[in-house]
Amino acid sequence: MIGAMSLSAKFETLGAALANASRAQMLCVLMDGRAFTNKELAHAGGVTPQTATAHLQHLADAGLTVSMRSGRSVYHRLASPEVAEILERMGSLTPSPYLLRAARNPGNARLLAARSCYNHLAGRLGVRLMDVLVDRRILAVEGETARLLEPGFLATIGMAVPTDGSGRRPIAKPCLDWTERRPHLGGPLATSIMTHALAQDWIRRGAPRVLTVTERGYEALAAHFNLTREEIDCVPSA
Repeated sequence: MIGAMSLSAKFETLGAALANASRAQMLCVLMDGRAFTNKELAHAGGVTPQTATAHLQHLADAGLTVSMRSGRSVYHRLASPEVAEILERMGSLTPSPYLLRAARNPGNARLLAARSCYNHLAGRLGVRLMDVLVDRRILAVEGETARLLEPGFLATIGMAVPTDGSGRRPIAKPCLDWTERRPHLGGPLATSIMTHALAQDWIRRGAPRVLTVTERGYEALAAHFNLTREEIDCVPSA
C-alpha cells in the first residue's frame, strides 16, 4: 500500500507539471536536446520571464528538468535522455485524428520529416533509418533493447561506434516515435549517428527540434542507407 501511495503521488506530481500549456510547450522545446535560457523558454511558452521561472521550478521539482549556470546566464535542459523517451512515448498516445490533421498542416512538414528526440534522430528519417539497419541485419531488436550485429558498416562511414562497457545501459534501443507510431533508434548508438550526421553536414539544426536534411545529406543517405528524398519528405495524403 505504501508503494502504491508513493507511485500515486508521483503520478500526481507529473500530471500537475504537464497539465499546463506553457510548461508543455517548454518541454517540447527542450526535447531538442539543447539547453535554453529562461528568456528563450519564456518566449516559447508565451509567458513573461518571471512566470517562466515559476514554471521551470515546477518542472524541476517534478524531476523533468535540470538547470546549470554559465557565466551570468542560467540554462535549462531535460533531466535525462530517459525523460525525453518518456515524453516521446506519451506523445504517441495522441488520438489518430488529431495527429492526421496536424500532419496535413504544411507548417509541420519539416518537423514530421526529421527532428531531434533529445540526442537522436526522430520523425520519418529516424524511423526509416532504423528500418534499414534492421532490414540489413546491421541491428537486431530484442524486446526493449537492440544489438549491433555489424559495427564495421557504421565504422566504414566514419561513425564512432560506442561500446556497452558498463552493462547498465544498452548500446541501442527502440524509441517509439510519436508521429510515425513506430520506433526510431535511441541509446548511445543513436546519439553517435546524429552527432556524425551533424558533423558531416548531412543535417542542420533549425527551430527547436527541427532538423533540415542538406543536399549533401540526401546524397549520403541515398549512398549509405538507400533512403530517397521522397521517403523522408513525403507528406501524408489528405
